[in-house]
This record gives sequence, C-alpha cells and structure tokens, in this order.
Amino acid sequence: MRTYKKKSQRGLTPPDVMLRAVKAVKIDHRSLRETSRDFKIPLMTLRRYCQKFSNEEIKAGNAPNTVVGYIANRQVFTSEQKTQLSDYVKKAADIYFGLSPKEVRRMAFLFASSLNLRMPENWKKLELAGADWFSAFLKRNTTLSIRSPEATIGRVTSAERGTLVTLAFAVSATGNSVPPYLIFPRVHFKDHFLKEGPPGSVGGANPSGWMKETHFLKYVKHFVRHTRASVDRPVVLLLDNHDSYLSVEGFTYCKNNGVTVLSFPPHCSHKLQPLDRSVYGPLKKYVNSACDAWMTNNPGRTMTIYDISGIAATALPIAAIPNNIMAGFRVSGISPFNRDIFPDSEFIAGYVTDRPDPNPEIIDDISVAIPSTSADIPRHATPTDEIVNLPGCSKTITVHLENLKPLPKAVARKTKQNRRKRKSAILTDTPSKAKDLVGHDVSSDSSDEECVCLVCVEPFSNSASGEKWIQCTRCKLWSHKKML
Repeated sequence: MRTYKKKSQRGLTPPDVMLRAVKAVKIDHRSLRETSRDFKIPLMTLRRYCQKFSNEEIKAGNAPNTVVGYIANRQVFTSEQKTQLSDYVKKAADIYFGLSPKEVRRMAFLFASSLNLRMPENWKKLELAGADWFSAFLKRNTTLSIRSPEATIGRVTSAERGTLVTLAFAVSATGNSVPPYLIFPRVHFKDHFLKEGPPGSVGGANPSGWMKETHFLKYVKHFVRHTRASVDRPVVLLLDNHDSYLSVEGFTYCKNNGVTVLSFPPHCSHKLQPLDRSVYGPLKKYVNSACDAWMTNNPGRTMTIYDISGIAATALPIAAIPNNIMAGFRVSGISPFNRDIFPDSEFIAGYVTDRPDPNPEIIDDISVAIPSTSADIPRHATPTDEIVNLPGCSKTITVHLENLKPLPKAVARKTKQNRRKRKSAILTDTPSKAKDLVGHDVSSDSSDEECVCLVCVEPFSNSASGEKWIQCTRCKLWSHKKML
C-alpha cells in the first residue's frame, strides 16, 4: 500500500516502560495478565519481550539495547545516504538544472548499485528506483517538490512577442518615486499617447519600442527636474549595463547637474536592482488585474498601446508603495548598506560556467587570479562521498555521487574574443566616457574639464585608441596605466 495510515496504538510503547513491565514480571514476580493490564501493554507483546530482554539489561536498569516497537524493514538506504541524495538534488536545482522524477529514480538506482546495497528486484529489472520509493522520498524531504518548468531570468516570455511599450521608472531609498517615462512603438510621439497616464509622466517614440541614447538624455532631464538634483545637492543614479544608457550627451548632462551614474555589474540586476526585487513582481500581478478589469468594462473592444498608460496609472501606484520600494533597497544590500547580504549559497548558480580566470591581472609581477567560486561554496554541509566496507573486502571504496551522474559544466571558452567585457563603473567619470566603455569618441570641444596624466601630463584627448587609464582612489587624479 503506497499510503498506509496506522489504525492502532500497537508498537508505540516506550523502551523504558517496557523494561519496567518486564522487571515487574521477572523481579517482582507479578503475573503477566496483571502487569499487562497495569502498563497497558498487550499480553503476548509483554510475554515476547520477557524472553527478549537479557538478565543483564533487566538488572542494569539503564536504557535497553533491545529494540522495542516496530522497525522499518527492507530499507535500501540509510539516513545518511538519503541525506546525500537530497543534497545532490538540491544542488542540481540551485544551478538551474533540476532533475525530473525519473532522473532522481535512476540516480537512486545507480547510487544503490555502486554501494552494493540490497534492493528490490524490480529496481534491477527497470534500472530505476520504484515509484513508491520516490513518493516516500518526497514525503521525508519536505523541501523538495515537483514543479513545472518556469521561464528563467533574462529570457523573453511569450507576452513580449507582440507590441512592446517600454516603461522607465526610478525610485529612491526613502520610498519616493519619479513619474514614469513611457516609450511607444511609433515613429513620432503624440501627446494623446499619454491619455489617462500616470500624473507627471512623459513619453517618447521609437519604432522598436526600446529605449535608445536619445531617450536616455530626455529621461535624465525628466529625472533631474523631479529630483531637483544639482552640483550642491548631488544624487546617485543606479543603472544596469544596457547599451541604451551609454550616451555621452546623457552622462555629460548628469555630471553638470550633480547626478553620479553608477552601473551594476553584468548579470546581477535580478539580485541588486531594487525594482526587480520588490516592485516589478507585484506590478506584474496588478497589471494583469487591471487588464482583466479593462476587458470587462470594455466588451468587444481590443486593447491598444494607447490604453497602456491608463493601465500603468492604475497598477503602478499600488505596486510602488513605500514599503515595497524600501524593501527592495534593503534586500539588495544598498540601503542600509550591507556588503554581506548575499550568503555563499547565492553564488552557486555560477557553478555551471565557473572557470578560472584565463588572464589573471599582474600586479608587481605577482599573478592575482580570481578563485573558483564553486570550491568556496559550502552549499550543503553533508559530504557527497560515501565510504563503504564491502563484505569480505579489506579495502575502503569511496563513491562520489557526482561521478555517477556529473552535474552540467560548461566547456572551456575560446581564448580569442573581441567582445568587450562589462563591469560596474561610475559612468559619469570623464575617462569612462572614452571609446572603451561608451563606444563613442570624446570630442575635443567637450565642455568637460580636460584630464591629464599626473605622470607625463599628457591630455586624455591625445591618448591612443584603446589606451588604458586608471584613477587614484584618494586624489581622484588620472594616469596612464603603463606609467605605473
């Protein structure tokens, strides 16, 4: 029976109670029936344990060595081995390569075979653990569950295959927000696009619906107007590393108005972006509810892009409440600042593509390489090895679970890559607007203050293409990297 529920209280007598009952019969010479009635133990059970307990156990009076009650028989794995299987399944899920029920059953069979454990004949015939075993395995490990595949971060969902309207939105660590900036998939922007839109919102147009460099400049002007940023009242603007933000004109405007633009490291916005952590999730739910309400109130009509601003006006104020906004800054470790907000287990998702740095930085002729993250991540404290002493064998055999079914690992990268790597940077610093980062040349008639090398006094505008500059963290002056 797959799901059996015990209907009686038999086999639940504690060992110390059973030992006292046996003493009453053996030492006090009480009758079995009287003792059975007083201790509420079945007569035949008491008779059986009077024969099982040894004289040493009865005289010692300590906890008996004899097992009392029902024992689980025909178990394939020990509790430690079950824990190892559970840890392996969790690790596979943490690196976004979760196992299906059939793969878990096959893994259990391979593990049992490598340990030479006794198993049902049906396991050997099908080369799979039984369905009953798998059901019991899930019940014992409540942290495991069967789930349908979900869209992962960074993938385009089916809702984005149609017409796209981009919404740019900014919030502060105090819970305040700036009215949104909407970009419509049209060649020219018209004022009626924002009919019934959020108060104070502005918009632009682009045939693709995505933000471009010109829209970023318009947005930062909208941002400065609402935040009242200035050189005397500076503001920090956190952005991801999308190409649409890399605009020299936009960064120049930010710097002249006291806005310091800081970019997140690549592929980290799902953890570091406060809006992604606590606002956009509720916003998606409220947008769906607003769309359902719109369709109910407008039967027979087709929703167009001109209705999106009204949907945003309904859903955005409910999702972007101060509690949600401040929670996003808190869980991302930005405000209050917490550099240890992410435990080591958060980085295990990089196990698949984790490789040593092929080009370690050289500082004072000392090679400094980034250590392998997977080696430093104690995701599960239980070891993944099982040491087995086989009958009749004096040697010890070590079984590695990941050798039975290796976890996915990316192949080595090609050494020749022309793609420019991104990293976190202060985008409003003058040299960061060079061609290496922004992709545009710095014109000689720029209004920014000219930077010169503190060693050779060469202006930055005269530096060769691709030449590296570094900045001192104390004096904020710049120099050619090759000069140091």
